[in-house]
Amino acid sequence: MNDNNLKYNIGELAHASASYPPPPSDKQKESEQNRRKSLVKLIIIGIMLLIVIIVSALSWFTMNTQVESSGMNIKTATLPFDIATKGASIRNTDIMSTSDGKYILNTRNGIYSEGKLGTFENQAGTSGTYYTGDSILLRYDTGASEIGPDDSGELSLYVIPKSDDAMKVKVSLNVVAFAEIEKKDAQGKTVTKVVDGKTVPDTVLVEITDEAAIRTAAANAGNTEVADSASDYVSAANYLKGHIMFFGGRGDTTNETESLRYSYVTPYTTRTISKSITANNEGKAIQVPIYWMWTNTLGQIAFKKNNSLRNGMPVVADMTDAQIAAIPNDPVTDKEKVIQYLKDNKNSVLKDWNDILTGDELLQTLNTNPNPKTISEVVDGLIDNIDNTNNFNRLSECYNAADFLIGTKVAYFMIEVTVEADT
Repeated sequence: MNDNNLKYNIGELAHASASYPPPPSDKQKESEQNRRKSLVKLIIIGIMLLIVIIVSALSWFTMNTQVESSGMNIKTATLPFDIATKGASIRNTDIMSTSDGKYILNTRNGIYSEGKLGTFENQAGTSGTYYTGDSILLRYDTGASEIGPDDSGELSLYVIPKSDDAMKVKVSLNVVAFAEIEKKDAQGKTVTKVVDGKTVPDTVLVEITDEAAIRTAAANAGNTEVADSASDYVSAANYLKGHIMFFGGRGDTTNETESLRYSYVTPYTTRTISKSITANNEGKAIQVPIYWMWTNTLGQIAFKKNNSLRNGMPVVADMTDAQIAAIPNDPVTDKEKVIQYLKDNKNSVLKDWNDILTGDELLQTLNTNPNPKTISEVVDGLIDNIDNTNNFNRLSECYNAADFLIGTKVAYFMIEVTVEADT
């Protein structure tokens, strides 16, 4: 990694159950959809800044002590800022590794150590204690033991300028998925091991990058079943990227009028953030607010205004009738941004979206039409008219099917964040 780039990892390592019922059937309301079957296990410790973090947790269905840890070796000397977080103590047991060593931090003289603890003021002049360092992994305590659709959290990221000059930073967000593969013996039986006095399946952990990575790991584990479904693992990792959304601030979640409540503001639909830091802030901890949410239902994203088909609070504020009438408008509303996100990211949000059109809808794609549309454009039309129950049901099934695949194939995930100087 070069000195102009600062990369660290927000650890959101999660584990999914290997046991699922058949895929969900069509329903009128999303509350009847089989959504929370893709719950995954979250490793919980406090927010922290560490050179290396190594923790252990119990797997949801195997009760196996798994390794949850990741990070990057970072050089910050030539950057005009440091990065920081508010921290807590660590628990070291073992380190998660991938075949290329991508997420293994360098140890200093073989010793796992915390980042440097220091006191800094924020822009309001309030002093606080932060961890800073050249390699960090952030975690946070959500107070829950499982994570899946409808869960969310805040990433604790601060920038500390090294001078009083005004500056900008660019933050890029990525979701990295991992698969856990059971080892099999020559007879195809699961290989076991004893952990804390319990006999549990022996497994290998692999980052889901492409089909070859899954096939290689599965072959090494003797697991032909996983090798044969490598493409499903890659698809699941892609859907996870699409279903976790990022935002810049909290919404109005306590409005007296329930229909006016919403979760967040400022959706980062491109997963990039540009943060301007004003002059005269040398040595001050400037927060870069980032929130993530694994959106539970399609309706929370897609409906422009309150609808009885929607189950759950909308991710961003609903639009007024005047705003809807003014589409497209300037400035574009948060709701328009997330709806456009659905359209632009159908391949990572909606499973088999290109197979849901009726015969009449497919006629719109024929070259014999004066203005033929692509299948993608026709599906965009369904999204624009999601108040139609038939449109909603078909699109919602695509969304739920993607969540189902995530829950059966993705074992762990983390949110990877790159911070660099911006111009």
